[in-house]
Amino acid sequence: MNKLSGVFDSANNNTGAAVGANFKYAEVGLVKLAVNDIYDDSFTSIDQLNGGCIVASFANNVVNGKVGCNFGNSSVLTIGRFIPDHFDVALNTPVFSASNTSFTYMGQPVMYTTIPVAIVTAKNASGVTTKNYAGSYWKVNPIDATYGITPVYTEASHALSIIDNSAPVAIDNGDGSGTLSFSDTISNILAITRNSPVAPFDAEIALSFNLIDTDGVELANVNGLAQTNPVVFGAPFAGNGISFSGAKEQRWGRIAMANAYGSELMPLSVPLITEYCDGHNFIKNLADNSTVINLATQLQLHNGSTAKAGNQAVAIGATGTTTATLTNSPFLAGDAGLVFSAANAYGYLDLSLLNTDTWLLFDWDGNGAHDNLPKARASFGLYKGNDKQIYFREVY
Repeated sequence: MNKLSGVFDSANNNTGAAVGANFKYAEVGLVKLAVNDIYDDSFTSIDQLNGGCIVASFANNVVNGKVGCNFGNSSVLTIGRFIPDHFDVALNTPVFSASNTSFTYMGQPVMYTTIPVAIVTAKNASGVTTKNYAGSYWKVNPIDATYGITPVYTEASHALSIIDNSAPVAIDNGDGSGTLSFSDTISNILAITRNSPVAPFDAEIALSFNLIDTDGVELANVNGLAQTNPVVFGAPFAGNGISFSGAKEQRWGRIAMANAYGSELMPLSVPLITEYCDGHNFIKNLADNSTVINLATQLQLHNGSTAKAGNQAVAIGATGTTTATLTNSPFLAGDAGLVFSAANAYGYLDLSLLNTDTWLLFDWDGNGAHDNLPKARASFGLYKGNDKQIYFREVY
């Protein structure tokens, strides 16, 4: 039990009021003063010496011609509620999950491997934990209309697309402290906004929030150092952002297909790869070992008269057929390994990708918007010729 301690000065003769300015209460909550908790046992000191009153008694009724020597409050008094002076906060080290281990595509959502957690401890003015700051006295409310907690994400030089900035979950530990836990490890949190192609860069992301309870109590220290709001995980500066499992690198990527030509008697490989911008050109993304294409739902084949899903056999010419397979699912070193079986007939297929990841779209139609998927043609029984040949002429 915590007690209010202090001494009143002598009462004013004219008003009968006594004043005390050195009272201290180092906890949170209400101070309850029972009957006679405030008392005077010195006013009757002369009477106590000659037996004119009953010593250590508060009796108001005359007993054997005497009353008690002490004077006290006659009813229960309540003072307060007292609140903490400030909060101290200790932060853990959160970690984002790189979507492809060594990089993340711009526009590709990321989630946490280790969620941000803040330990909040209520303190009095002397820096001692107010252990009563619990239960009904715990006043940190992340969803309060006025004092709620909204996570704010920023990146050093790029805009962010925020997916989850919901209030943290608050847990009262029952001992003057509590935890604020942000999100989870299964929800997408944010993505770097994807605009025009740019060179790879490291994402430097910070998470900040203001900590104020519903009584207006604010923080004074973070990780042992004096600090006011906002509380910040990481910093949006080079080398100081929230870390990533793997690497922070962000790549502006696209998925690409190319026309293919070959013998009708042999399997035909069609380039289906992922690429990224190196700042000047698009190059094959050899680090991509995670992109997945579903032949049945994401590839359409058209032989000039009939369209079929990518996992179905398609007629070629009058007598042939071909079937697509993916050697690599997910991609290996940025390559799907798309191969069509020997058609055994002359003909072609038009290939269209459908419904792939939005962070792999590109401006294939040249209209300025990166919202297209690539198309290509697979030709059987047709030799493409030498790519290095500039001019060819037949002479008869």
